[in-house]
Amino acid sequence: MTIRIINNERLKFRLRKKALNYADKFSWDQTAGEFIKRVRMGQNPLVSIIIPTYNRKQELTRLIESIKQSGYPKESIEIIVVDDASTDGTYRSIRKRFPDVKVIKNTKRRMTSGARNIGIHCSKGDYLFFIDHDNVIDRNAINELVNFMERNGDVGLAGPIMYYYSVPKEIWCAGGKLRQPLYFTSWMFQHETSEIPQVANTYAMECDYIPNAFMVRKRIIKEIGFFDEKNFPLLWEDADFSLRIKQRGYQIVIVPKAKVWHDVSTGRDFHITEERAFFRGRDRTRFYLKYVPLRTLMLPIDMLGFSVVLFAYDRGSRGSKKLLQYLKGIVHGLVLATSANQYKKEQS
Repeated sequence: MTIRIINNERLKFRLRKKALNYADKFSWDQTAGEFIKRVRMGQNPLVSIIIPTYNRKQELTRLIESIKQSGYPKESIEIIVVDDASTDGTYRSIRKRFPDVKVIKNTKRRMTSGARNIGIHCSKGDYLFFIDHDNVIDRNAINELVNFMERNGDVGLAGPIMYYYSVPKEIWCAGGKLRQPLYFTSWMFQHETSEIPQVANTYAMECDYIPNAFMVRKRIIKEIGFFDEKNFPLLWEDADFSLRIKQRGYQIVIVPKAKVWHDVSTGRDFHITEERAFFRGRDRTRFYLKYVPLRTLMLPIDMLGFSVVLFAYDRGSRGSKKLLQYLKGIVHGLVLATSANQYKKEQS
């Protein structure tokens, strides 16, 4: 696996150069020039933090509280929660506890992509920071991401290193790689520690996509469009979004000084609902068809791998139902791009 590492020493000259001239690739007022103006005027870019959520009230509250402790100026942060038709009282609870947070409640499920798109429509920020509800952010995370992107106009999307919440120094994900030519996926430095030289002594690391938590320039949405909620309503939406940004000539980068902690199991936890099994098969298939059609010939291997892992954790009738939904999702992905609403209708 080849990982492009950008070192501190190598970037000292590059940063000074970028702060003075970006005419080759971007207009002055969009990048370094705008950054210099803001510094001189004591202004900070407005950051819209968009959080899609579904029945995770406690985790969401914990995340918002960590955002409130951020070192980034409070007046330059806009928090937008998109409650995707939760049934656990999320909307009322968040409205009551955080009256300054913008909370939008969907009457019907829109899934991750749809919820994020609603958040984009309601946002006012120069930067959009997408983060899932089961995270806690470091006090300096937003500062580090904004400062990095302000200084590097060729970066379209940047994300933090994501650590396990239960093991704060163990890395959950430091960006994803799509290995050519068939786009096999892998996560960089998973289960490594924050002390490894590639992370501790690195200014930034280039990758192919970033799941869970990432920041993007809002103006890029005008270039590439919104999240593709038709083809990737629940899964693979982050990889598709990142690849569309890369196709426009921007870089996707992890900023190691920015940190979040993701509350997921450190082991191979394979808890999956029937709904998620369906979209796991469907959205993966749609991704292959869009970017590497030849990869669909290996779907039988994917099915076998999914079955082996599934029945290792969920034997019996429940596992069989989930496998059936996974296979059904693959068929739907091959034949047509069914929407999340269509799936819901079929299950009712």
